[in-house]
Amino acid sequence: MKTNQKILISIVLVLTGFQIATLVCRLIYRSIEESIVSQMDYHVTTSFSPSSKEYMEYMIFRNSTLTTDQAGISFASIITMHVVGSIEAFTSLTCVAILLLIISFVSNVFLNIVVTNDANRKTYRIGLIAVNVLTTIFLISLMIVILLIAATNGPIRYKIIPDIRFPIYLAALLVVVLQLVVQIFISSISAGLVMVVIKKLSHHQNSQGANRSFVKVIILQGMLIVFTSIFLLAIVIEMLTVFWTYNYIIFDVLNNMSILMFLLATIIMYFPLFNKDHPHFHQQHQQQHHKPIEENKNDKHHSLKSPRGSSPTTTTTTQTPPNSTMDIEYHGMESELKV
Repeated sequence: MKTNQKILISIVLVLTGFQIATLVCRLIYRSIEESIVSQMDYHVTTSFSPSSKEYMEYMIFRNSTLTTDQAGISFASIITMHVVGSIEAFTSLTCVAILLLIISFVSNVFLNIVVTNDANRKTYRIGLIAVNVLTTIFLISLMIVILLIAATNGPIRYKIIPDIRFPIYLAALLVVVLQLVVQIFISSISAGLVMVVIKKLSHHQNSQGANRSFVKVIILQGMLIVFTSIFLLAIVIEMLTVFWTYNYIIFDVLNNMSILMFLLATIIMYFPLFNKDHPHFHQQHQQQHHKPIEENKNDKHHSLKSPRGSSPTTTTTTQTPPNSTMDIEYHGMESELKV
């Protein structure tokens, strides 16, 4: 695999790892939460009659002043649940930061191709620096929001501080949406510039390699747009859990589906086992063309032998030097496109 391939697949695998950690933490959190609710229900049904005020407040109106201490629930269970919930919030939002990193990496690859193969290199190099600076600012601001949510998640759930989740989540949503839209816009422009470069260089080289690179750019950019759109929809639904708790189920489905789609598409498109650059394909290609090459060598060997009585003939072959500049640029670009 090429270096860019390894980097992209590594980042996607890291994203998958954080997503798995998020799901594990969410499973632990929901299990502890359900256990606490079951203990509270059991305490109310065994301690109060159905006609009592306490029973009706808890079981019917869900507005009870009953505490976890009165229900006999250990303080360690409460602390564990809130710690796991904070870790879940951190890992979940870290997935968003990794998504931004993936989009930024693809934009960097595209812009590096344009800088290498376009005459106006200085302008595009300045644009590349601007993209990296903007991405750094976005990531820093997002990490601040992530740490703020993770730090306040436990105290808010345990009612140590007022419930300010909605304004924090709204601010996080605005930051994330702005960043993802800007990054996708930059990545789309970069992909368009790469396509222009491919068309320009394809006039000087064989069209098969150019078409393959062209298709890969379109597929990769399309995957990013679809992946980001589903991810954004999942984030919006996650923010709405403040109003309806069961929105997290829809969020999990969309979020996991988007990450799984991107992971599978990336591996299928760039992993050597599914790629024509894999040695297995090269070995088959060489075996198919080995026999014609040997026959061609034998023909040349017999043609050099002069028949008796005839003057030996000398054949001179002239090699036309290829357009070295375009060869280097195009093959370098094709290598870069093997992201």
